[in-house]
Amino acid sequence: MRKHSLLVSSAMILAFLLTTAVAARATEPSLGTWKLNLAQSKFPPNQPGLAAPKQETVVKRAVGDNFEVTITGIAADGSPMAAKITQPQQGGVIKFVQGGLPEGLSEVATVIGPGEFYVTQLQDGKQVQVEHIVVSKDGKTMRVNLHRIDAQGHASQAIEVWDKQ
Repeated sequence: MRKHSLLVSSAMILAFLLTTAVAARATEPSLGTWKLNLAQSKFPPNQPGLAAPKQETVVKRAVGDNFEVTITGIAADGSPMAAKITQPQQGGVIKFVQGGLPEGLSEVATVIGPGEFYVTQLQDGKQVQVEHIVVSKDGKTMRVNLHRIDAQGHASQAIEVWDKQ
C-alpha cells in the first residue's frame, strides 16, 4: 500500500510539473510568427550590418527546455536570409543550428520575464551589441532596441518593430 501511495504521489507531482511547464510556455508572449514592420522600424543610414532588410519573418516556438527560432527574409542587398537558433527558455548561450555568426562572435540571452529579454552579442568575449526585446501588453507588437559598437568604436542604434501574425 505504501509503495502504491508513493507511486501515485510521484505521478501527481510529475503531472503537476509537466502541466506547469506547458502553462509557462503558453504564457510566453514572444512565441508565434512575427513580421518586421519596416514602416515603423528605424535603421541608421550607412551602417554595415544594420541596413534595413527588404523583409524579415521570425517564427519562435517552444521545444522542450528551449525556444527554437527560425528567421527568414530578404537582406537589403536582395540576398536571401535564413537562420535557425535554439535559446534556453531560462536564458543562456544561443546556439545556431542553421546560418550563424562570423568566427569569434557569440550571443547570450538574458530573460527578464515573460515577453522581455536581452540578447547580448560578444566578439571574442567583449560586448559589442545589446538587443532589448519587449512584447507589448496586448501581445500584438514586439519592439527591439538594438545598440551596437562597431570595430572602430562608433556606436549606432536601430529600432525594430515586429507585428504578430
